[in-house]
Amino acid sequence: MANIGYVDLAYADEYVSLHFLSTDDLRLSWEGLTDEDKEVLLRRSFGAIETLKFTGMKTVSGQPYAFPRFPSTEVPEAIKAAQVENAVSLSDSSTTEDATFYNKLWQWGVESYSIGNLSESISSGAWGRGSMAANGIVSTRASKLLQPFLSGSYVIRGDRP
Repeated sequence: MANIGYVDLAYADEYVSLHFLSTDDLRLSWEGLTDEDKEVLLRRSFGAIETLKFTGMKTVSGQPYAFPRFPSTEVPEAIKAAQVENAVSLSDSSTTEDATFYNKLWQWGVESYSIGNLSESISSGAWGRGSMAANGIVSTRASKLLQPFLSGSYVIRGDRP
């Protein structure tokens, strides 16, 4: 089975069976998809991860993907898990609708809104959930898994020893 980014479909299916309860709506949504649809969501998730700015440098100059990062020669399990977690979240229409809604608010600079007795304040700070969602990372679990690999507002450069 060919890799779709950092994982293949068998890895994704096994990850879901090991990390989601059999009654979990996200698992049921994922398992209800065709293999073709799962592959599309894994590609979308991979593409979203590849748009992020990671610390350090690629292990091999010119490698096509962001990982592995020097000095490692392996893709971290957290990155693989993040790709699957995000793909599973993308399979749930309510999650993607919520992400789209908040993305629109962040794009328009809305910081709070009220509807009747409901009011909500939102933040899209550079380190906040908004910046991940703006890149297509709709899973809070994936965001947490990716966070240790992300850089601030600077790029680390240098020669390999």
